[in-house]
Order: sequence, then C-alpha cells, then structure tokens
Amino acid sequence: MWRKLLSVLLALAVAGPVAASQAAIIDTGDTTTPSSLDTFTNKTYDAEGTGNVLSVPIKKWLPAAGCNNATAGTVWDLPTTIPAVAACVTGTNTQKGVLQWADTAGGFNAQITEALPADWTTTGGIDIALYWTTSATSGNARWYVSTSCTPVDATATDDPAFNPAQGVTTAVPGTANRVQTSAITALTLTGCTTATARLLHLNVNRAGDDAADTCTCTTNLIGAEITFRRAM
Repeated sequence: MWRKLLSVLLALAVAGPVAASQAAIIDTGDTTTPSSLDTFTNKTYDAEGTGNVLSVPIKKWLPAAGCNNATAGTVWDLPTTIPAVAACVTGTNTQKGVLQWADTAGGFNAQITEALPADWTTTGGIDIALYWTTSATSGNARWYVSTSCTPVDATATDDPAFNPAQGVTTAVPGTANRVQTSAITALTLTGCTTATARLLHLNVNRAGDDAADTCTCTTNLIGAEITFRRAM
C-alpha cells in the first residue's frame, strides 16, 4: 500500500496543488489486480449484465437404472447387440438399479443422451466419472467412453457417429461391493463445438477381453456424473 501512496504523492508533486474535492476521491487502499488473491464477500455479480461473463462448472448425475420392487428397468438406452443388463441390488437398507457389464469379449454397451444448455462452453471441456461396484476384490476394470453431438438447427440427422473412445483403467476395491469411481477428463468433443450442437450422446463400454481388464467379474454401473461448463 505504501508504494501506491508514494506514487500518488509523486504524481501530486508533478501535477501541483489539487482542489479538496479532487483530493477526496484519491484512493490509497489496496487495489485488486487480475493476478491478486483477494477474497470478495458481500458482492453481487450480475452474470446477465452487459459485458459480464461468469463461467461455472455444472455437475449432472445420470443414474444407470431403477427398480420397481425387485424388477429392474434401464434409464440408459441399450443397443441391439451386446447390451448391458439392468439389475437390482437389494441391500438390507437400500434398493437401487444398476447396469451390469459382464467380463465378456467384445464388451457390453449402454448409451444416454443429455441436452446441453445454450450457454454451455467448450472451454474446460466435459468430464465424466463412472460410479460402479463389483463383488470381486482383485484385478482391474477397463472402461471406455465415447461422445457425439447432434445439432438442434435441423442441419443434421439425429444419428451422429461417435468419436474415438477414451479409456480408463481402475483397480477394483479390495472390499467386495465397495463403490469405486473411474474418471475421464476432457472428453473428445469433435462435432460438439458449434453453438447448435447441444444434444450430447455418451456411450459407455467395458471390454472384458481388453488386456488391461484383468478382473474376471461382473461390474455394476450405478450411474455417471458429467461436468460441463456454462458461460453465463
């Protein structure tokens, strides 16, 4: 603060005397700069004000399935070949639906479509975290996620090709049926960068014959959390 005060005094010495009304508006307090670490409190930020942009991460939970009593029903769309299988996990206290991926060559698949808001931004990308369990206590599970997008301006049909899949290998927990997560950051978004490409398609696959998938087990997908950004 003393450096700023010194610079003000030097400026006054060069400029000569100032009126009392002008001196009253000289601020000798600390200033906030783009690189400062000041904490703001009791401030109102108008994200819709002219020239204002507020970028925030938005998280969305996508459950895999649900249960009506002991009857499971998928929330995700299942393909005509090698689909994941909806099942119920019945505990002493909780009842929840899951999608099961067996340790099968070729891999099981499931898809879901999510609408992105008009103000979503590709800056920061889209991340995904898969929540899953297994009764196994050793080995690794290999998950793949691929994306595609459909525009909402009628320039393309609603059947886009998926981008190359991105994989993640995660060790199963050492305790049976403990919840595990597998995260992929910065999903490939080719075809999703135009302003009208707001239907996001996600495809989740587990390839049991992948060399990195060493768990001879069935995995239960509880759901997925996606993180995208909005520039409001």
